[in-house]
Amino acid sequence: MHEPRSPRSTPALGPLAWREAADAERAELERFIAQGYAREHGAALSHFQPRLFGLWQEHHLQAALGVRHAADDALFLERYLDEPIEQRLGEALGVTVDRARIVEVGNLATLRRGLLRPLIVTLIETLVAEEMQWLTFTATRQVRNAFRRLGLEAWPLADADPARLGAERTDWGRYYANAPLVMGGDMLTAWRHLQARAGALTSLNVAPIVTLPAAASGHGDAPRRGVGHV
Repeated sequence: MHEPRSPRSTPALGPLAWREAADAERAELERFIAQGYAREHGAALSHFQPRLFGLWQEHHLQAALGVRHAADDALFLERYLDEPIEQRLGEALGVTVDRARIVEVGNLATLRRGLLRPLIVTLIETLVAEEMQWLTFTATRQVRNAFRRLGLEAWPLADADPARLGAERTDWGRYYANAPLVMGGDMLTAWRHLQARAGALTSLNVAPIVTLPAAASGHGDAPRRGVGHV
């Protein structure tokens, strides 16, 4: 994961609204994500996660990310591992991990740095409500630091070795210069921690977000192949 951003800051226009993209909105979010990665890394993204979520401000897209459920398909980040994600995560944490409750987050793009932390908080709230437990992602130092500033624990599971991607590695431009790692953590523990320190989040500039109902058919007919970096 990284946080591609616009070279210009976006003025505050009103409350942020979070929702899952409808099929008709996918093209907008895919374009937004691809432009962010091209700008930040010189990357050429052409595949996206099956579920895409966005943060809008007065109908203007401010941030986006994608989610893939491990129960549905192999995760992109499993290409960096020698074993299934549930086995690697279970070994790292010393617990039994149910693959059906694992999600991979990727495709993260924002217009400004300040949106990363509220994006993480709202994503965790959404996934916990769906009874998911384990969050996995491939993250650069910047995103790992954002988790730490929120007081959330995520464990390194493996280096993201571009050699494992073969010829596809060239699509990622400068991304691997940011030392990405495969990470994983317990969202239930993270959510309890966030609720316990809700007042402190204001001091961390975690802005309030209006959560809208998921748009109709937001992930039923989406493409199956996805890109897992955030």
